[in-house]
Amino acid sequence: MNRYIDLVLAAEKPETQRAFLNSLGYLDGESIRRFKAAFRYLNREDQDNLLHAMAYTVNESRWTGEADAKPNVGRVHFEALKGRIMTAYYSSQIGEKELGWDGAFAHGPFEGCDHPEGNHK
Repeated sequence: MNRYIDLVLAAEKPETQRAFLNSLGYLDGESIRRFKAAFRYLNREDQDNLLHAMAYTVNESRWTGEADAKPNVGRVHFEALKGRIMTAYYSSQIGEKELGWDGAFAHGPFEGCDHPEGNHK
């Protein structure tokens, strides 16, 4: 899946690419700060703990209206990564099949141009 995300990201604007890489950098930085290792080298439990801490911040509550005035940086990066990865996954053939796509196109097969060869007015 990482190669597919790279492929999709390659078609994006440089600003979008930088934002994604910044979010990945933030995730690795937090991983190194908390666990002394890059995210990809953490065991599954530590990865889950780090992502959980970023996804469910302590000082943020939309239900009670007690959210901090400024957004939590970790949460912002987590949401950016989650959105980009989710969009890439569910745009892929595997993700579309998981959503129930059976491979049929909504408008039928493309039959091409029906003009005689060389007469495309």
